[in-house]
Amino acid sequence: AWCMDPGGRHRFGTAFLAQILRRCFPDDEFDEDTLASTSPATEVDGSNSRADIVVRGPGLRLIIEAKVDAAEGWDQCQRLYEDHDHDDARFVFLTPRGRPPVSWKGLDGVWVPLSLRWVYDALEQLCAATGEEREAAAEHSLRSYLATMKKEFR
Repeated sequence: AWCMDPGGRHRFGTAFLAQILRRCFPDDEFDEDTLASTSPATEVDGSNSRADIVVRGPGLRLIIEAKVDAAEGWDQCQRLYEDHDHDDARFVFLTPRGRPPVSWKGLDGVWVPLSLRWVYDALEQLCAATGEEREAAAEHSLRSYLATMKKEFR
């Protein structure tokens, strides 16, 4: 979530969020002003679910469910969809290998699978492109995060 915050000390601006949206929703267009107005939140409660990450902005609601060591809960993606189903909602299922959810019985294409390897590669490229602009503490945090991701998911 921190890497998708346009005002974060990582100095990515909207670049990481834009990459995720282009990768997962290539037919949709997202303008810079919309992305610059977004705000990520974690552990967002719905009436029957809890989303790992929700990024909200004008005309955009991105729901990301991440699965690393835990299994999907009973009808988890179905409940997330029902709690967050809006015209502007888009759903991403983030796993180490980018597998689709098994707890979704709805239409194909609603939940877009994304791999942590793709996230690692995207963040590594952004770090290389923006490293000089970042504060030392943010650079250290990103490098530590990437080292963990490389060890676990690369």
